[in-house]
Amino acid sequence: MAVIDNGSLPVVLVTQMPSDAWIEGLAVRPNGRVLTARLDQPEVYSFQAEDSDAAPELLCTFPGSNGIMNLCPLKGCHDEYAVLSATINMAKSHFSNFVVWRIALKSGPDAPAPEPVKVATIPGAGSILSLTAATDRVLLLADSGKHCIWQLDIETGESSVLISDDSMKIKSAGDFFGLNRMRVADGFIVFTNTSAGTICKVPFEHESPERLRTLGPVKIAANDVVDCDGWAMTNGKRTFYLANYMDGFLWKLDVDPASAKAKATVVMSDLVSPTAVEVVQVNGQPKLFVVCCGQIDVGWVKERISWSDINAAVQVTVTTTTEAVVEPV
Repeated sequence: MAVIDNGSLPVVLVTQMPSDAWIEGLAVRPNGRVLTARLDQPEVYSFQAEDSDAAPELLCTFPGSNGIMNLCPLKGCHDEYAVLSATINMAKSHFSNFVVWRIALKSGPDAPAPEPVKVATIPGAGSILSLTAATDRVLLLADSGKHCIWQLDIETGESSVLISDDSMKIKSAGDFFGLNRMRVADGFIVFTNTSAGTICKVPFEHESPERLRTLGPVKIAANDVVDCDGWAMTNGKRTFYLANYMDGFLWKLDVDPASAKAKATVVMSDLVSPTAVEVVQVNGQPKLFVVCCGQIDVGWVKERISWSDINAAVQVTVTTTTEAVVEPV
């Protein structure tokens, strides 16, 4: 995992996860510690981002599953998180038996290990890749297999499809993932389609404390960001950072509110399967956390950069690659 300064873009190695790990989940706690989730094991880890010598600590495991798809902070809570586990076949890119859990964390050297609490299973799900909290009570789940977004009431465990749309479908038959990652911002659900190379948005409102409803059609906010995986927003939601997990680079999209256009710029290259991105304020300065995965075979990546191909000295390059039309979120 690396941390990138939002201004001068120096790159600092924060910690080294197991070399055979595939990491998808990433969250930063109020105390500054970082949570990561392994796709290849049902494990959540914690480490101190400000101490590069501190080894990641296994925080908890989740029964009945063999991997963690993703995790996210819960709204209206202090240091509580939703975790999505599943039965995962890495070689065949098959995901099933999705379970949403809740963990509450404590700080301090004597803090007890968290006990995962099962919230719900998701009957009828296809391939849920990510989750995000929309409200204090409602979780959203991005289902690439069923090209839909589920809404889950974390108090009752009841789930239903909030929206299903062609913008969430896989564009090419040989691709593995369509709808992938989500963010909630200013009354919109914003999501990526990895196959189509798009960022899309749809407006929503609260129908009731436990249910949402969409208010209009899905609109494309950005094009030409193929193979994008993890992403984050900063600078008043005018700057997007997106990880390309196939080619191993990090995009930056700066949106011009007046023209609704943005330049897609490669701000870092030679990354090995970057999957998760998060912007965090550290001492008043925005820092961009990026997770890169280890040397492990997965069915959805046929060719990629190897760790053995990367020099010990990391170099950051800034190169304009394309013009993208972006509608401000």
